[in-house]
Amino acid sequence: MLRDVQALLNPNPQIAVKDRPPLEYSIDPEFDINPFLVNHADKVISGKRRKYTYHKSLASPERIKAYVSVEGEKIYIINLGSLNEKDSLLAKAVSRIDEKYGDGAFARADMYDLGRDIVGNKQPIKAVLDVLVFHNYLIDLKEGYYKRTTKQLPKSGLEDFSNE
Repeated sequence: MLRDVQALLNPNPQIAVKDRPPLEYSIDPEFDINPFLVNHADKVISGKRRKYTYHKSLASPERIKAYVSVEGEKIYIINLGSLNEKDSLLAKAVSRIDEKYGDGAFARADMYDLGRDIVGNKQPIKAVLDVLVFHNYLIDLKEGYYKRTTKQLPKSGLEDFSNE
């Protein structure tokens, strides 16, 4: 009889309500709550697919943070920075892709050769690739391969006034 009562109260225990706040409460208040890009992980882990949402800073829209979540719960934040900041994760990735692969195609797995500060664990690679494809720095050739476009990183500071 207890099972009958439990079934009436919660007919699908796989989608039971959890006692955790939704992802929206985890987003940095200095960033737009509405993502400009949403993607999902390629692989399903433990029957769940990770969701990647990308948010722009309200003060500096070129600054980006990625939130990785499963079933609406935040599990990881990736500070991607800005393509304008040479020390940001995004700018370093573009520079190292240019150095290592030039305009040739490369596999997603090749991203692990770009350095520990970019790779971290696998999640920053996915986030970096998503944003670089979104901003047309990379072309997604499918099947895990990418190719660099001719789009260049923005110049900052005195570089704009240098004699070329």
